[in-house]
Amino acid sequence: MAAARVPTARNKGWLSAQRCRPAPLIWAEKLDAYVEEWFLREFGDGLIYETVLDPGNGVPERIAEVRATRERLRSDREAGLYAASGDAAWFREPYAAEPGAGVTAPRRPNHLPRHRFA
Repeated sequence: MAAARVPTARNKGWLSAQRCRPAPLIWAEKLDAYVEEWFLREFGDGLIYETVLDPGNGVPERIAEVRATRERLRSDREAGLYAASGDAAWFREPYAAEPGAGVTAPRRPNHLPRHRFA
């Protein structure tokens, strides 16, 4: 709640403050309600849109990452970095959870980053 303001300069006898009047008391809550009611009456309800960045689902990036990793592992195997059967199993383990990831077309549609209205 706002408090009323009283000028003190007039009481001090300053000549420049002879016509000074108290500042008006403003009830911000009542003013907001009044302005909102007037605005809606004049212009009606409307939607307010905001532009937001939709980062996409990352499918193309994930496919590129899996393909690059697969190519790197192939070149490592061809270079002889792992030759034992245990090493091969260890390198295959991350791809067992996602069979065929990045090899075939994604099951989810490609959703590229874009700006959209919300």
